[in-house]
Amino acid sequence: KLLYSMQKVLTHEVGAGAPCLKCGDKCPGLDLHFWRKICRNCKCKQEDHDVVASVSTRGIDNIGKLLMQDREVNSENQSPTKTTSPTKTSPVKQSKPVAPVAATVAAPVTAPKPNRITSTAVHKVQPTKPVQPINVTLDIGGQKHTLDFGSKGAAENNLPSPSNDFPPPPSSNEDSFPAPPTMDYPEPPPAIPPLPEEFETKVTYEWTPQASDPKLVDSYVSALPKDKQPIVGSAGAKYRKKQLMRQLPSHDQEPNECHDLTPQETTEMSLFVKQYREKALGVARVEENPKLKVTMFLRWSYYSCAECRNPLDEGDAVVWAERAGSERYWHPGCFSCAECKELLVDLIYFYHDGKIYCGRHYCELHKPRCAACDELIFAPEYTQAEDCYWHLKHFCCWHCDQPLGGKNYVPHDNQPVCIPCYEKTFAHTCSTCSEIIAPNTEWVTFEEHHWHANSNCFKCTQCSQSLVGKPCIPKGSMVFCCSKCKREKIPPT
Repeated sequence: KLLYSMQKVLTHEVGAGAPCLKCGDKCPGLDLHFWRKICRNCKCKQEDHDVVASVSTRGIDNIGKLLMQDREVNSENQSPTKTTSPTKTSPVKQSKPVAPVAATVAAPVTAPKPNRITSTAVHKVQPTKPVQPINVTLDIGGQKHTLDFGSKGAAENNLPSPSNDFPPPPSSNEDSFPAPPTMDYPEPPPAIPPLPEEFETKVTYEWTPQASDPKLVDSYVSALPKDKQPIVGSAGAKYRKKQLMRQLPSHDQEPNECHDLTPQETTEMSLFVKQYREKALGVARVEENPKLKVTMFLRWSYYSCAECRNPLDEGDAVVWAERAGSERYWHPGCFSCAECKELLVDLIYFYHDGKIYCGRHYCELHKPRCAACDELIFAPEYTQAEDCYWHLKHFCCWHCDQPLGGKNYVPHDNQPVCIPCYEKTFAHTCSTCSEIIAPNTEWVTFEEHHWHANSNCFKCTQCSQSLVGKPCIPKGSMVFCCSKCKREKIPPT
C-alpha cells in the first residue's frame, strides 16, 4: 500500500524564478514579496512573469474554489426550523482624507489620518433566485478536467434547467422541395484520396467552453483575436494564464490566501464570497445564434450583440450568460469586463446592474482594495491617499517597507516613498553644485540636466548672473544669459 503526501506550496513560492515578460534580462527572476504580490527584484506583478507550470494547476484550483457551491448554506436553507440569509454591510461614511498638496515639484507630504467607519449595520437580504448547477470541463494541455458543482443537489434545491425558450422562427418551405434526382454510375466514382499526414493540423486548446454543440467550440475560438485564442503553446495560452491570475485572484476567494486577517475580517470575507456566488457569479455558454426574435410590435428581428450592438450573423457561435437574461448575446470577442475591457477568462463573469465584470473589478465595486497587498479591505479602518486605499499596516514605503504613518513621503507612481529612498533612487543631482536636489525644493530641468532653482546654482556660466525667472540659453550642462557670454565661454570654431 503506497501512501502519498501532498506538499503544500506557499503563495509567495508560486513561480519563483520565472522570467519577467516586461523587464526581460533586467530581472533575475520572480522573487515574490511576502505580502505585496509583486516581484522584489523588478517591482512587476506576479502575472507579468512567465509563470507557466504552476499557474496551469493553480488556475484550475482557483476556478474550482470559486465555483464550488457552499453545501453548508444549502443544507441550512433547506432546514424547516432554521434559515440564514447573506448579509451586506451598509455604505461606509468616510472622513475626508488629507490629500497631498499638488505642486510643480515632488514635495513630501504628511501621511493622512486613517479613515474610520462611523456606522455599520447588517441588513437581511432577500433569498436570491436559484441558479443552474455549474458543470465546467477544462482542457489543459490535452487533458480533460471536469468540475461538477451542484449537479447532484440540483433536484434537491429545485434548481431550474437553463432557460432556452426562444420564439419559434417563421415557418419555412424547406421540406417541400423535391429530393434531388439520383444518378446511376456504371462504376463507383473514384474515392478522394486522404490528405497526407504532413497536411493535417492538430490544434490542442488550453481550455474549451461549455457549448450546446461541440462543433461550436472551433467557431468560438476562431472568432477570438489571434493573440487571445487559448491554443497550447501560443501567445493566447499565456494571455489566458495571466488573466486567470489577474481576474480571479485566489485572495479574493479564500481567506486563507490573505495576509494576517483577523477573525472578524475572515467572517466578513466569507459572507462576502457567499453573497457574490449566489447573486453574481456565472459561467457563460456558447450557443448557436437563434437567428430571430419577436419584437414588442410582433415583428421578427435579428439579435444584436449586447456589447457592440452589431447584428449577430445567422449560425454564428455566440456567448450567452444566464444571469443577463434569455435574449442577450455577445460576440465571442465582445464578452469582456465592463471595467478593464479584457476578455472574461474561461467565460466566468459577475453580473451587476446590467453589466458583466471580471471577478477583480466586481469585488472592487463593493470593497476597497489595498494598493500594497492587492487584497480587499475588510478592516473597519484604512488609509486613503493618492486616489488609492491601504490597510493601515500596509501604508509603507514602496522600496524599504518602512511604515509611513504620520511621516513625510513622496508619491511616486501612486505609491508612497520615504524621503531617504526617494533621494537615493529618484532624486536628481544639481549640475552646478553636484548635490542631491531634495524633494521639498524647486529645481529647473533642461533635457537630462537639472539645477537648484536659486541664484547660487541656476546662473550664467560665464558672468554668474542669476537666471531664476529670466530667459536663458542652455548648452549641455551650462547655461548662459546671452549669446555674448556663450561665445566668450565657447568660442566659435
